[in-house]
Amino acid sequence: MFGKFNLANSVLVGMSQAVGVRPERCNKMCHKLSKCNLCETNCPTGAIKVGDVGSTVNIDWDSCTYCGICVNICPTGVFNIREMEYENFLKEYLGKITPEGELKLSCKVSKSDAAMMECLGIIGLPDLLYLYTHGASKIIIETPDCTACASKYGRDIVTDEIEELKKLSTYFEYLDGVQITHEQSSITIKFPKQFPISAPDPKEEKALKMAQTVDRRGMFGFFRDNAADTLVKSAALLTPQELPTRTTARTTKEVPAKRKLLIESLLSCGKLLKDEIRIGAYFYNFEIATDCVLCKVCTRMCPTGAFHMSEDDKQILFNPSNCTSCGMCRISCYYGYIVPSKTLNLKELFDDLLKFEK
Repeated sequence: MFGKFNLANSVLVGMSQAVGVRPERCNKMCHKLSKCNLCETNCPTGAIKVGDVGSTVNIDWDSCTYCGICVNICPTGVFNIREMEYENFLKEYLGKITPEGELKLSCKVSKSDAAMMECLGIIGLPDLLYLYTHGASKIIIETPDCTACASKYGRDIVTDEIEELKKLSTYFEYLDGVQITHEQSSITIKFPKQFPISAPDPKEEKALKMAQTVDRRGMFGFFRDNAADTLVKSAALLTPQELPTRTTARTTKEVPAKRKLLIESLLSCGKLLKDEIRIGAYFYNFEIATDCVLCKVCTRMCPTGAFHMSEDDKQILFNPSNCTSCGMCRISCYYGYIVPSKTLNLKELFDDLLKFEK
């Protein structure tokens, strides 16, 4: 009896965080010189092993805790939440924002009434900005002792991401004046503006409810409300995806979901207060030598289309808003014509998407 009960609960707990893998987007699958190992070094249980070109990304599903750290850390979007778009994952938490704009977030280790996720390590700067621009003017992140959890890096990762928010706070009108308070078991972020609360679309509420983490006490209510969805069907959410034994050449260009959220959220953050920003965790810039031979290898290897040809096919252009600094451009350039810059003009980052006031 208890064995079956635990199986049912483990299925439900993993539903919203079940990890999907797209090895064709992995840099190491595409170029032999890539040294990227962020997923391997940041996986708290060592469940991720990445092979060389022509192999695949291997996941030890028995060791995987579905913490989502790999989703947060990968620059090319190899990992994703399997059963929903990433934005829908965040919409689950919009419904937890109070009328006063307060949102409490926590992980499974906490025993509070905060909106819970498997691990705080999935939360990054783009997520914080998305929640802010959709109504959360005060975000309280409860940070229990991560040493008691298999996903042991959650607090460290979310703390680093909050530091990135702090660096960015002097560049945009509606981020200027953000207050960040660190306490022993929580971090509080107070934003200077209250955006209208963006509640989930009623049509999406059932799907979001299906995606929520359910504890043992709520298990029976869950199945009562969703009788058509059997345990067998639910268990399919945690079944490992069929991964190809060999990957193909990178043929599609796609900006990772978190990068899209970051740019879209910043578009709502008011006028620009400063032009130049130093290159860092989320902002990158590259210069292309004037004597570039236009071999186009960088445009073929760039996974997001940040490097692309001009309309007349006579010049290689760089779009910083799409760049995730995966490094494929520099690795693939035979002549070393691509050089990183120390600063980025934020007007160029948004190009014509936003008209900044001066």
